[in-house]
Amino acid sequence: GNSGESSGWNFVKSLVDTSSQLDGFERTSKLVWDIGTTDPWRLSNTFSYEGSKSLQSGINLARYDLAGGEPVFSNATLTTPKKFEGGVLSFMILAGQLELPNEAFFVSVDGEVELPPSLTNGNPDGWVEYSVAVPEGKHKVTWSHVYNPFGMKSLPLSTSVVGLWMDDLRYAPFTSDRLDNTANILGLSDLKMTNSADGVDSAVWKVDSTGVVASTSDFNNENDGSADIQFVLNSRFGGTLKYKVKADTTAPHDDFAILLNGDVRDAVFGEMVSFEHRELVVPPGKHVVTLRHRKNPGRFSSGLLNSLGEVGTMGKTWLGDLSFVENVY
Repeated sequence: GNSGESSGWNFVKSLVDTSSQLDGFERTSKLVWDIGTTDPWRLSNTFSYEGSKSLQSGINLARYDLAGGEPVFSNATLTTPKKFEGGVLSFMILAGQLELPNEAFFVSVDGEVELPPSLTNGNPDGWVEYSVAVPEGKHKVTWSHVYNPFGMKSLPLSTSVVGLWMDDLRYAPFTSDRLDNTANILGLSDLKMTNSADGVDSAVWKVDSTGVVASTSDFNNENDGSADIQFVLNSRFGGTLKYKVKADTTAPHDDFAILLNGDVRDAVFGEMVSFEHRELVVPPGKHVVTLRHRKNPGRFSSGLLNSLGEVGTMGKTWLGDLSFVENVY
């Protein structure tokens, strides 16, 4: 069958959420928060990811007008207790705009920036999940929303809504801690994965003698689609995803991609005679990893694809092995 057990691929029906909510900002918090005295964060019922409230940064449109060429910080700091076991803090963020040089958002642990503005920059659509890894014991985790971070005398005109909200702060143990895996390598048997189709045709990865294989020909009724293997890593230091892949695909008709939290980080296509060993760097924190065989990822019309001529490849991707090697410090 396609359970994957015999081949070492550990497929499950659905992924178990290992996280628990630390704060939903609905009532008085049991956590040790310092929301600051200048431009403090505050509870808000304007927007919420779940429930009816969230925590809102102290920077708003009125604050913008008073700044006059100086950076304005609004900080919220959480102090973890001495008995904190260490793990990944994930949280949902809604921002009107996070375009440099006007605004920036970042998170630091004990003064070291762990989630830099470069990863939160832009105008995200709706609530976005971010995360930081926090070691065991007592630490200060600070969420910083900054207006005019570079202290510029004048800023580009901005028409966006000003404001930033946080909701659904969660804790998840580090994946390797949860598995009691001290060897810092997570193999196939350690990683529970889903193997699912995204659309009309139930095209999934199938177990074969070399590992697992996905075929474009399984998408009979779809002009585009994907077969997805997915798992979650909660990593303290980040690490390297190592995998063996063999492709017999032709872009833009089909290919193989690895996504981290929904963003494509690597794409592979072509005719490979044998398996190739490849690696992908995974940062610290929470990452949903998707191994995706894609039919027509650009969603071109069949007319356009047909005009490109005959495809000489089989339309298959094979995965032979996979492991996550955690960085050690």
